[in-house]
Amino acid sequence: MPGILIADDSSIRLLLRSFVETKTKFTVCGEAENGTDAIEKAQQLQPDLVLLDLSMPLLNRTTGDRRDVLMFGDWRW
Repeated sequence: MPGILIADDSSIRLLLRSFVETKTKFTVCGEAENGTDAIEKAQQLQPDLVLLDLSMPLLNRTTGDRRDVLMFGDWRW
């Protein structure tokens, strides 16, 4: 079953998790509360999809940081 990493520093993360688990065929394989955590968990868990809040703490809005999260395995930006 496809796995999703939810990366958000607000209560939206909990709403997204609830929606994904009840309304889709996806599973939530992990959650992250800041940019550093998101990068580490994305590399560790290698989810099928990352729902990423680009304005959360410890995540610079530069392309470089977003690529760190999204470019692992066979993923491409």
